[in-house]
Parts: sequence; C-alpha cells; structure tokens
Amino acid sequence: MKILIISDSHGNIANLNHVMGFAKKYRVTSVIHAGDWNNLESVETVLSYEIPLHAVLGNADIDPTIGKQLRVKSEKFDENFLIYQWSFAFKI
Repeated sequence: MKILIISDSHGNIANLNHVMGFAKKYRVTSVIHAGDWNNLESVETVLSYEIPLHAVLGNADIDPTIGKQLRVKSEKFDENFLIYQWSFAFKI
C-alpha cells in the first residue's frame, strides 16, 4: 500500500497535476488531502486521476461547493472532523 499525503494546494493546478502524475506513476493506492484546496478545480483535478481520495477542508476552503463535491465523490469525507477543526480554529 502506498499513500500520498498532500495539503495546502491552494488552487495550484500545475503542482497538483505534477504530484498526481507522480502518484499514478508509482501506483499510489490512496490520496489523503489535509485541506486548503481553495477551489473546486483542485478537487476535480485530484479526482480525475481515479485514485481513492480521503479529504478534509482547511481554513481557506470557504467555497461551499468544495465540501459538497467531497461529500459526493471522495472515499472518506469526515464532516465531524471538519466541525472539530473549525471549532478548534475559532474557539467556538
């Protein structure tokens, strides 16, 4: 099993394509993205490589369509973690 862990892609599609190409080449079996996608195109780019995705949102992910897409298409999108992360970050 090979797992790729990435975060803070901040909408940089060129970098995502580079690292996901690496993931395909080396037969990565799962991708974990730890947040700060910044836009829906970033999510779609990672998903286009058809490697199972496990993901959370980061503090820069304010576009609600990002979370909706992750709920539908990722292998694991833990909303409880998201609630914990946001409540911790903002001391709610």
